Amino acid sequence: MEPKPTPASPPEPQSDLPNVPMPAEQAPETPDSFQPVVIAPTVHGAGLTPISHDPKPAAPTPATLVSVPSSTDSVSTATAATQSTDEPTTPTEVTTNPTPTPALTPANLEPAQVNTTPLSTGPASAVPSEIPPAAETPSPASPAPPAQVFSSTFAPEVPEKKSKKKLFLLTGGGALLALLLAGGFVFGYYLPNTPSHVWSTGLNRTGKALDSIVTSATEEKKLETYKTSEISGNFKATYGGQSYSGELTSAFDDANSDSGLTISTKDKTGKTTDLKVLAKTNIASGNNFPDIYFQIVGLKSLGLDQYIPNISSYDSKWIQIDSKYLESIGATYLSGTDNNQKEVTSSDVAELARSATNVTTDYLLTTDKDKAVFTQQSFVGKETVDGVKAYHYTVGIDKDHAKAYCTALSNAMLSSNAYKKVAQPKDDELAKAKENAAKDCQTTVDEDFKATDTFDLWVDSKYKLVYKVRVYDEKDKGIYTDIGQLYKGDDKLSLFAAWHDTKAKSDSKFTVDTDLKTNATTGTFTAKSDSEDSPYDLTATVKATLSNKDIKFTKPSPTVPIQDVLAAFGYTAPAASSPSTSTTTASVSSKSKDAESKTDINSLEAHIEAYYAQHGTYPTLSLLNNPTWRATNMKGLDSAALTPPDSTATTVATTVSASQYGYTASGCTSSDCTGYTLSAVLSDGTVYTKKSE
Repeated sequence: MEPKPTPASPPEPQSDLPNVPMPAEQAPETPDSFQPVVIAPTVHGAGLTPISHDPKPAAPTPATLVSVPSSTDSVSTATAATQSTDEPTTPTEVTTNPTPTPALTPANLEPAQVNTTPLSTGPASAVPSEIPPAAETPSPASPAPPAQVFSSTFAPEVPEKKSKKKLFLLTGGGALLALLLAGGFVFGYYLPNTPSHVWSTGLNRTGKALDSIVTSATEEKKLETYKTSEISGNFKATYGGQSYSGELTSAFDDANSDSGLTISTKDKTGKTTDLKVLAKTNIASGNNFPDIYFQIVGLKSLGLDQYIPNISSYDSKWIQIDSKYLESIGATYLSGTDNNQKEVTSSDVAELARSATNVTTDYLLTTDKDKAVFTQQSFVGKETVDGVKAYHYTVGIDKDHAKAYCTALSNAMLSSNAYKKVAQPKDDELAKAKENAAKDCQTTVDEDFKATDTFDLWVDSKYKLVYKVRVYDEKDKGIYTDIGQLYKGDDKLSLFAAWHDTKAKSDSKFTVDTDLKTNATTGTFTAKSDSEDSPYDLTATVKATLSNKDIKFTKPSPTVPIQDVLAAFGYTAPAASSPSTSTTTASVSSKSKDAESKTDINSLEAHIEAYYAQHGTYPTLSLLNNPTWRATNMKGLDSAALTPPDSTATTVATTVSASQYGYTASGCTSSDCTGYTLSAVLSDGTVYTKKSE
């Protein structure tokens, strides 16, 4: 009898069992912890090894390999010749154990993601040490395809009798595995990514993130580091055929500061005008106010003497605002036995910020049915907005909760140390202020919000944080405001507000980017309009960083006291007073009134000429006096320019008087004119006039 062949040791099995994607559900309740929990079952062992039930010793036969890819629809089958058998196969023992859940730590905010790492079937690591940010969570599809099955190259001899017990175990084990996979799919993947769950997670996570950031930023140690900082900035703009540019530098510590600002303009002809402003401050030990020094270089080139006579004589001169002069102005505020108790400190501001954050988290960034201001009206869909993959919702306002939020926020402000130091209210005055604030909240919400008002809200699909809220103009959906944040991972956060006007073809945006680790903050403002009538383009950036440099202060010399400058232009400086007396109100002389009148007339002339440049006609008197027309056609014109000093008039008249400016239009039809004369009566009775060319 020939000896039976010895079965070869089966090769080390491998498996490509598909990993069921299961993202983290809501982050743990710990405010500083946002590490997602990844749930992923792992199959340990040597895979599924079929065993032959042929009663006779089987000759060595090649293995049969069936491969079912987990990520495509194609199926490749490689089959070698094998002995046929009517007997069922029974797999070797399969052990299923869930992957251990990684420990939660108060680390930086991590993405609430889907784990797409394939399951390992060996004894190696089942949970990666770091979970990379996941791509956008895919929409729930059909369950994962069946696992690949590998057979050993040789099968050991088995008794002829069928094993019903093993068959039962195989069937039950397979069913159990299917249930585990299906359960993992439903609870680990599908439910956490349903629109209702993302809505709840987004609001709550954002509230916790905001609370964590504000708490970290207002720690006493961090507040101390802010006392020595550097600020730099620049801007560029084009408007009306002219270009503007400038740079800002500033450094300060708790006692001194040194700053500079340069501005350059270039007109249509290429003529350049430069202006430079330098400023220094120093606060001596024991003083409540600093000594301030500033210098303006380039006043002569601005041609301001026609508006403010002799102002160019102060070109390049250092002007001093003495601390004693400032103290005399602020004597009423600082009166009392202990002025330090009335000084608003960084700790007071930090307390105010934390109070406002707590109230905002309680009412705006929550799904608590008893407090939530936002109510989900509908789920619009998953989309990419501003390059961010997000869940889009239509939301409404719960007016009762909005009133409660407004009242709670007002109470928090009025109860803060900062407010009490500035306003110094008595107990009954504080109670009355809170009562009035609550009434104002009721009125404001009722007047500004309707039960049918809706807004748009997006929750980013990567971190499950609120990305932005969009508020539309009541009459025009083409005009809206966006307010939101963009978390960039690690300690980087971006806050922004944006404004859009479709008809005016204008967009503007203010962004604050903060690195919480380095405490560096960059603010950027952009504004652009492609309107044919008045196009403009503006970009401005300011960056603040911590500094360990000492600011050396050197008093400029010679200097001109600010009191002398004010007196030269008709202002009488308030007399110095003791801490127990009130300040004297500054009186305005006839020269300052005349300067104000000239400024008003010149401002009106500039806007009227700008209108003519666009339309080829001048406005009629009735159009110029129409606030709605001015708001549309003379954007930027201050309505106060129509009111002379010491007057209450809000319109111009055909005939000029001391209490009303004059606008006499000529060659007019019902809607336009070919010429005009602007005029103002000065203090000496003379008339200041501007005419069309």
